Order: sequence, then structure tokens, then C-alpha cells
Amino acid sequence: MRFVLQLSRLSAEVVRTRRELNVEDWKLRMRIADYTIGRVRLRGSGAPEGRGGCSTEELEELLSSRLDSIRKDARRY
Repeated sequence: MRFVLQLSRLSAEVVRTRRELNVEDWKLRMRIADYTIGRVRLRGSGAPEGRGGCSTEELEELLSSRLDSIRKDARRY
């Protein structure tokens, strides 16, 4: 239980199930997770290029956009 609490602090979203998952269910969820991570990577960091970094507002907008994307994908699980 302690591990779950520690992991949930690092997670942007938590997905719970109402039933025991079989091997096929786990494989499906791992494919969805792989797709989600790949899609985020393809979008890049979102940081403005040619400058020394992001402003606070730009960073907040980027993080908000990423969190929205994660929440939308969480419904697929």
C-alpha cells in the first residue's frame, strides 16, 4: 500500500479498475500507455525555441495542456 501512495504522488492521473484484469486486459492497457507516451514525445517539449527557456505563463500553459491530454487518454483505459 505504501508503494501505491508513493507512486500516486508522482502520477498525473490515477486509473482504477472495478474488476481483476486478465493478461489480455493488461496487454491492452500497456499498448495504450505506450501510445500515450509516444504521442507526448512526438509533440516535443513545447518549449519555445531560440530563447533561454519558457516564461512562467508559457510553462503553466504547457503543463496544463499536457495534463489535459493525460486526462483524456485516461478514459481509454
